[in-house]
Amino acid sequence: MALAPASPMASTRMKDAGHFATAAGEGKGRIDTMEDGPLGDYADFAQNLADEAGRIARNAFGTVRARRKPDGSELTDADVAIQEMMVGAIRRAYPGHLILGEECGVIGGSAQEAEVAEWCWVTDPLDGTRNFAFGVPVFATAIALLHRGRPVVGIVKSLPSGDTFAAVQGGGVTHDGRKVSVGRAAVGERSLVGVQSTIHGPDGRIVIGLAGTAALRNLGSTALHMALVASGAFAAAVAWECRLWDVAAGWLLINEGGGVCTDWNGRPLVPFAGAAYAGCEVPFVAAAPQSHDQFLSRIQKARGCPPSGQA
Repeated sequence: MALAPASPMASTRMKDAGHFATAAGEGKGRIDTMEDGPLGDYADFAQNLADEAGRIARNAFGTVRARRKPDGSELTDADVAIQEMMVGAIRRAYPGHLILGEECGVIGGSAQEAEVAEWCWVTDPLDGTRNFAFGVPVFATAIALLHRGRPVVGIVKSLPSGDTFAAVQGGGVTHDGRKVSVGRAAVGERSLVGVQSTIHGPDGRIVIGLAGTAALRNLGSTALHMALVASGAFAAAVAWECRLWDVAAGWLLINEGGGVCTDWNGRPLVPFAGAAYAGCEVPFVAAAPQSHDQFLSRIQKARGCPPSGQA
């Protein structure tokens, strides 16, 4: 797919995000392996957004109180401040681009328009808000740029540590500038698999179904789980209570790292279903190619579904 070139004003617009301060952990994962071109400009811009998100989060960490959103999830002033920063910077730099954010919904059009937009930024200002609110230093920001519904730039940044996982379409995936890929070893009891903590309801059976096959981990951030699959630290990640802003960047990381990320029926996750742009859940299973079917089979068995491809 040919990509339209970045605006001639791209370098000037970068200054709009380039004022972001650099502190400990900021900029350390800057993508030095990108080729010049429009995606490189967009990726640099996204990196600046992630760095500024880190500054805001660190300044607020340990001092915020959470309140409940209508869906029962936590929200802090830092979530709002980071989302507003991202929206403002994107609208100034790329006024023709749509934006989908966890705390802002779709800006610049409707959910239907976002699905087919030439360019749409998908952002999760703080993935792991509950950790953040309770003083647990495990949370991240996730930024993706979609071109006609397909992620072409993705960054997941651990805000406490500054560890940055980044990818550009066709350029592989990096962890703090170092090329990484999904794991190649056989999955065993010592392998790590990222899961959610919910064990109630029908989807909670998945956790039980995976127990004993690997060491299960829940960091409280779906985006970080996906990044760790892309880098080979996690053998797999499985999630159900997640949204497009949780998974868009992570999908690109995994894809560029040589992994496979599908829905629970084994179908490609991308292009994302139209309902995802309206906030509906995007369940997925992600793993290396040689083990993806193994995890998919266990999920389907735990849910009482026939194996993929069978009636």
